[in-house]
Amino acid sequence: MIDIETIILEDNNEYIITKRINDNNTEYLLLNNSSDPSVFCIRKIVVENKENYIEGLDSKEEFDRILNKIQE
Repeated sequence: MIDIETIILEDNNEYIITKRINDNNTEYLLLNNSSDPSVFCIRKIVVENKENYIEGLDSKEEFDRILNKIQE
């Protein structure tokens, strides 16, 4: 059986974690909407006070850089 990791984001939709990417000591997540897999987003994991938080990206340049890595 395959374990599928999911997360509910601020839009109250469930997303499947389909890929993890490390770039510049930051872990990024490629997320696909579980109801419509053609809808995706990229988030990053930020560590503050030894707690992990999922945040949006800071810029279009960061998004483009990570999207390129995903497509490699």
